Amino acid sequence: MCGIAGFLGFDNAIPMAEKANQMQSHRGPDYQGIWKGERIAFAHQRLSIIDLSADANQPFLKYQFILLFNGEIYNYQSLRQTLEQRHRITFKTNCDTEVVLEAYRIWGDDCVNHFEGMFSFVIYNKDTKNLYLARDP
Repeated sequence: MCGIAGFLGFDNAIPMAEKANQMQSHRGPDYQGIWKGERIAFAHQRLSIIDLSADANQPFLKYQFILLFNGEIYNYQSLRQTLEQRHRITFKTNCDTEVVLEAYRIWGDDCVNHFEGMFSFVIYNKDTKNLYLARDP
């Protein structure tokens, strides 16, 4: 499974995220990414399973959101179909990661009640500076 780490409110958040990716390198050999803002940084170590393309690399950026995701949403294909048909969402990947982001964008905090799977994720809104963390029960 992938590895995720985040640091908020630290002057040295970026070096901490870089160190976190070194420490979690065993979690995924496919991509290592960092997103950094002001006193905030996210680190992701990717193990590609569903969508092998670079478009699905993380931290995943779309609109004003940054998403770090670990796990699998078993019903992501039916959720994707619902989001496409009812909400006219256009997807750029074939991964469950983007479905998580779009579900959050449409359903807000209630998105987790639509997910069947094992997961943990964080979504950061660059505009509002809101941070949403969730994991499966």
